[in-house]
Amino acid sequence: MIPLILYDIPSKLEGNYWCHSTARPRQADRPLASFDLFVLGCKGLPFRVEWVEYPDIAPRMTEIGARQDKLAGGKEMYTLPVLSDPNTNALITDSWEIAEYLEKTYPEKPIFSNRSKGLILVFNTAFFDLGRAAVTFPYLRVSQILNERSREYFITTREASWGRKISEFSPEGSRRDEHWAVMKSAMGTLKEWYDKEGGKWADG
Repeated sequence: MIPLILYDIPSKLEGNYWCHSTARPRQADRPLASFDLFVLGCKGLPFRVEWVEYPDIAPRMTEIGARQDKLAGGKEMYTLPVLSDPNTNALITDSWEIAEYLEKTYPEKPIFSNRSKGLILVFNTAFFDLGRAAVTFPYLRVSQILNERSREYFITTREASWGRKISEFSPEGSRRDEHWAVMKSAMGTLKEWYDKEGGKWADG
């Protein structure tokens, strides 16, 4: 079997990986390759990661023939993760679609137990809503862990989108304290949900 290729964004963190692992589709800032790494690992599929800095995403995806992703509001742009499967010549954009493709193409060791895809999406939406009041805090943190080229691009585009400086996304003091309180409460609720299952996974 020829190894699959997962295109992801690097960081300064050990191992480069930094993306969260929730399967949240079609959000403007959601490179979710860590979720797909999890799926690839669970299925035991051979793969390699090709790292692509933020400013290089559009030209690199254009080069390999990836499609643009449709974001909330109907805007289309090149995003990561993208999966290339040389065994089938498939090229898939969007983390959730990648997971569905891997499940259908390589059904051994299924990841969607008990017809759970709908419930996973509901869970994801509910959890995102819990932290919505602190949504700008992760943007600030991401700007601190990216490599320099990606960091400059990320800050410039997010400041233009939000109409404020990155330093104002979650300033030290009462605003930061509020954000931490929101995140702590969200994680506490998540733990309560998880504890009710009494097993390794939140869904079976």
